Amino acid sequence: MEPADVQLGSLCLVSTTADLELQLNSCAEVAANDTTFTIEELLSKAMSYEAANRPWIMPGETFKLHVNLDIDVLGMNTHGLIQTFAQKLYDSKMWLELCLKPISMTLSNDRNVTLRISRTHDDVAVSGRPPVHKLSDNLSCGALSVHPDVPTLQLNSVHFAFRINQRQSSKRCTSKSFESDQCGPIDPDMLATRSQTHFDEPLVGDLRVATRSFEMSQAVRSEQYNPENSCGAPGLVPKYWPCSQKDILDLLDAGILNAITADPKRSARGIRLNESQSLKHLVDFAPSIWCPGYFTAVSSRSLLMPTISHALSQVGVGSARSGTLRAKFAEIARRARHPSSISSSSPNYVASRDSKSAQSCMELRLWQVAQDALQEDHCANRLEVLVREPDPSLDSDQHDVLDIDFILASNEECINHESDGSMIGLEDSGYTAEDELLSICASSRSCSPHDSIDISREMDQEMLCI
Repeated sequence: MEPADVQLGSLCLVSTTADLELQLNSCAEVAANDTTFTIEELLSKAMSYEAANRPWIMPGETFKLHVNLDIDVLGMNTHGLIQTFAQKLYDSKMWLELCLKPISMTLSNDRNVTLRISRTHDDVAVSGRPPVHKLSDNLSCGALSVHPDVPTLQLNSVHFAFRINQRQSSKRCTSKSFESDQCGPIDPDMLATRSQTHFDEPLVGDLRVATRSFEMSQAVRSEQYNPENSCGAPGLVPKYWPCSQKDILDLLDAGILNAITADPKRSARGIRLNESQSLKHLVDFAPSIWCPGYFTAVSSRSLLMPTISHALSQVGVGSARSGTLRAKFAEIARRARHPSSISSSSPNYVASRDSKSAQSCMELRLWQVAQDALQEDHCANRLEVLVREPDPSLDSDQHDVLDIDFILASNEECINHESDGSMIGLEDSGYTAEDELLSICASSRSCSPHDSIDISREMDQEMLCI
């Protein structure tokens, strides 16, 4: 059957720290393996939120992830940014948690990144959990036995189309001119130090220009300096805050995470969801590929489903003495669309003794229950899409604190050394405390030598009285 494209929806993310906006369109290419259902019927079941009726989706032999990047950020090296993004996506830890492995990476037209991905079976090593049973140890992809009545789909590729642009800030530059009378006011701290003797008018104008130099230089450098801007009055220029490569990578990381799951926990600070238009998350569309641990949990239990269903069918059909238990098996068969296997009109349920049809009904029901019960709600929240580098600011702060402590300690040693030296000098030179007092009084009063003699005479008289 010919492959078909399915639209998974779109979303819009906003970075409040860097004034960036991301728009994402998500779609997939699928193909049906059997002709029992049409591709439209299978896609409608896959897009539904009922896990019991969802088809089983497996990656194709040439499963690919296509990422199209359209980055419109002023002053940004787009080629280097896309290369960094592609390398980080290829080295992501997310593939190990999803039991996937990138085989090759292709970068074309400086905006398209393509990853070829294959299935691996290292989920036990990632999660650290022991296998469910001994038969599931070293499980291969061919060992997964899907029930014949379960429809299957093959996922050939997933496409992400990103567009990142700068948002216009709510604050604006006040003027297009650098003249002193049209620029912003001076800081009150600057006005407090202003005087006609120290500052002249040209210097005051320079101070006014300095207060707005950052915003105006960004507007001029962006080459979008338009005095007749339609967004506001003439002379007003939109202000765009500068952003770094890390800000854009964090936004791309959050975009991929929101396309996979509804509530990611590893998004960077300041990124919020602005709009989502009927987005079908990949963890709900194809949990066997994009849900961590789901494929291993279902495939390991599928080995035991024939045995369990055979035992239940034998007990329920042939050896069950309780009418309630037989009625439950009849309801299971009815829901599994096998009404001929169990006849509720017969009091002894003679027609229900067909063990093969009963076993098929039970195995299908077990498969549906496993699909619904083995998918954890928040298992995809721990995914980490891009490789994040440690923040160097934390280490620099620690070094700064150590440097400050070292400087303070050295200053204290210098002060103690100087104070000790001054005391030793006073004792050795015979310079008394009275001489020190006389020198202080003479220096404070700016007195003449005759005044210092009078002060010494007064001090001698006071000493005699004592």
